[in-house]
Amino acid sequence: MRDRYGLDGTGITIGILSDSFATAKTFDASNNLDTYATNIADGYLPCNVNVLKDYAKPDTTDEGRALLQIVHAVAPGANLAFHTSLSNFKLRTSRQRRETIKSIVLPFGEYLTAFESKFLRIVNSAGLLYNSNFGCKQK
Repeated sequence: MRDRYGLDGTGITIGILSDSFATAKTFDASNNLDTYATNIADGYLPCNVNVLKDYAKPDTTDEGRALLQIVHAVAPGANLAFHTSLSNFKLRTSRQRRETIKSIVLPFGEYLTAFESKFLRIVNSAGLLYNSNFGCKQK
């Protein structure tokens, strides 16, 4: 898309909802500590990811950061945002937010919780595009 059509995500914000962004102790393939700072240094993420709320309890995986790495590789010009999906929050659907945020990636499991169902209704009523991995079985 970038080469053929000159599209790199410039002018849009892509938000990720997942368990955590920078709270898990994770390691890269060479067994080096993998952090947001090392991701910036290695060019996997920009330094301006808007982390609205993270989740700092045991058993998080920083899946949100991994998903944003993929988004950044595909659309390096996009603004990136993250909010944990493990705590309740209110999606503000102001005119400005509807014009700015164009896509939200939702890594929900096979079955929707009541919170996830409510969130999808809010996102849909705001006219936002959302993508999900529904049907993926998680442990």
